[in-house]
Amino acid sequence: TYTRARTLEIPEVDPAFTFDFRHAFHLATMGGSRALSLHDKIGSFAIGKEFDACMWDVTEGVGNIDFSGRETDIEVFEKSINLGDDRNIKHVWVRGRLVV
Repeated sequence: TYTRARTLEIPEVDPAFTFDFRHAFHLATMGGSRALSLHDKIGSFAIGKEFDACMWDVTEGVGNIDFSGRETDIEVFEKSINLGDDRNIKHVWVRGRLVV
């Protein structure tokens, strides 16, 4: 069987654009649900949507995240998104059911 590959054209990226933790979080939640046409069922904690969530343990000494103790809440969130890994996952809910 002969398959012809397509050429993927990638548009130029604005050098002023910075992909940060806010973009990553959006893509992992509402952005992903919209891409899958599931935004009416998942992607946020809105009433009536399926409850899919992770509870992370970001206390000192768990996983790869170091804290100075002077971080704001948004800085703790940023470090969690950028540096957190499976060691930080404490609980996972899928469709409202605790699975981990």
